[in-house]
Amino acid sequence: MQKTLLISMTLSFSMLQTGRLEAAPPFAGDPNADRLPPKPESRAWNHKTSGLVVSFLFEPGVPDPNQVTTLTIVPSEPVGGTGLVGRTRPLEGADIVVTVKDPSGKKLGRYRAHPNPLSKAKYGLHYTPAVRGVHTVEVEGKLPNGKTFLAEAALPVDVWPLPAELEGTGDKVQGAGIKRPLSGPVSK
Repeated sequence: MQKTLLISMTLSFSMLQTGRLEAAPPFAGDPNADRLPPKPESRAWNHKTSGLVVSFLFEPGVPDPNQVTTLTIVPSEPVGGTGLVGRTRPLEGADIVVTVKDPSGKKLGRYRAHPNPLSKAKYGLHYTPAVRGVHTVEVEGKLPNGKTFLAEAALPVDVWPLPAELEGTGDKVQGAGIKRPLSGPVSK
């Protein structure tokens, strides 16, 4: 009863002020009502390729131009289960080279990803994008057993909110297609 009364009072007040019914969000008079939520602290993306899963972690999730960005790459292989209950095993000893392209597709550089100390099978590098737009991060990897893999992810630089194709966490790997918050504490 109280909710119904409050809604009808709000609609009546809105109609009195403007003379027409408007679907204004709550607190529409707030000077910050049109502001977007903050850019995410981190953004995860998963790419399934040749029987492997390559996970990317970008920190910050949507960097600004000239902001140092940490890229963490984790190659792993599925070890059972499917969908939300699937599990993977990180692969150690990989040799990983990362190629970064600007929004026009021009190759900006090739970098060797270094193993992260004290982190099992995590590889990383720092990259500072210079221009706004969606950059492409391509990964070429070789495992100790000789198997090679390729993966790629998009790095949106000062592109916020994200375009629909970059929402979520990538391929439908272990529930990766589920849309969930992109920001929050980052486990290292």
